Amino acid sequence: LLLACAGILCAVGTKGPVGLFPLAVPAAWYFARKQGTFQTSVWRSLWLVSAVVLCWLAILHWNPELQEYHDNYLKTRLLPTLEGVRDEVAAYRFKFLEDLLSQWILAGALSLILWWRCGKEQRSAVQWEPVRYFLLIGLAGTFPLAFSAKQSAHYLAPAMPFFALAFAAFMVQVLPPIKLNDRMSKWFRGAMAVLLFSALLFSISKAGNYARDKAMIEDVKLLIQTVGKNTAIGTSKPFGENWGLIAYLSRLGNVHLEFQPPFNYYLADQQEQPDTLILTQFKQVDLPLRHFKLYENKSK
Repeated sequence: LLLACAGILCAVGTKGPVGLFPLAVPAAWYFARKQGTFQTSVWRSLWLVSAVVLCWLAILHWNPELQEYHDNYLKTRLLPTLEGVRDEVAAYRFKFLEDLLSQWILAGALSLILWWRCGKEQRSAVQWEPVRYFLLIGLAGTFPLAFSAKQSAHYLAPAMPFFALAFAAFMVQVLPPIKLNDRMSKWFRGAMAVLLFSALLFSISKAGNYARDKAMIEDVKLLIQTVGKNTAIGTSKPFGENWGLIAYLSRLGNVHLEFQPPFNYYLADQQEQPDTLILTQFKQVDLPLRHFKLYENKSK
């Protein structure tokens, strides 16, 4: 139970609330296998939820900096996203289904073809329990997105392996067996080992690289080095709705933006001209920033 809680907390810490979907595993097991009672599966789910919540509260209690980050995350990122204030809003609540179907339409079509080509005896021998089990877990990781106004396709990523396992659990039962001699078997295992090792090396080589917003992230790192972690930076209200900036400041240094003085630093857009009061009380910090300008309070 503790290992399961630790895994779920790590998933939530890296991917957000979408990482909570493993909490549905006991219910998925019941509906897939029809073993035990529904009440038992509910109690198991409640135990898992309670353990996760208690562990998270204990971590927040013993780590004030993390608690501050958690509160800031809720106010500036999670709640605005759910309300549709932050970032682009999906056209309708089930927009994520389009992304999901586009990912698995070929696998679904292949499964239907294999099912159609199966004989009656082979169809009756198919074991649906593992298929239902993995499919229900995958659905538990995707359908909660209907509650969010923002439905980026990358939020589906954590649930994708379970859909793959569901299709694999079906196809392995209906595909004709492939017979390999010893030599071909060795070649196949060697090729799989090379592919796995290559994928591992490729993943390691990408550590620390940015696939998007590279210039902004480099600017944010310079800002955090200057103002320090667990601090605040003043800015104007319109500029304070730069949700990408808010996310990176919070994620990399637990730095948040404030609109009401006093503050030691003031952040402006590269093209923005601060008002006279800011220019009188602050001096520009000489930093090689590409997107922003940072001002320091002269009385600091």
